[in-house]
Amino acid sequence: NAKGESESLLAIAKERLIAEEIENELLRLQELQKIDILEKTQETARLEAIVKNAKDGTQAKVDAEIALNDFKQQSDEQDLARTKEISAAKIDIAQKEEVVEYQVMLLHKLLQRV
Repeated sequence: NAKGESESLLAIAKERLIAEEIENELLRLQELQKIDILEKTQETARLEAIVKNAKDGTQAKVDAEIALNDFKQQSDEQDLARTKEISAAKIDIAQKEEVVEYQVMLLHKLLQRV
């Protein structure tokens, strides 16, 4: 029903807004990925129901199938982009950790000389 769909979309938008406020980049991206998955699951189910309920051979059925396929493609692209963002954030963290470890090692060497 339209009210349920509206409430579902509103809840997802609200969760996405909250997630965007997370300062830690990796945690923010991971939370957004969870929301993407939730949205994909709900929207796919909604669109599949529309396809199932549309009469065979009608334009409504064709339009519903197109909408479902378009959504799946967009969702897959979003999944790939989000996965790349998460990987980049993990690499960034690893590089920063290496720099810190190197700085700590240099500091230890300096302190040993003192």
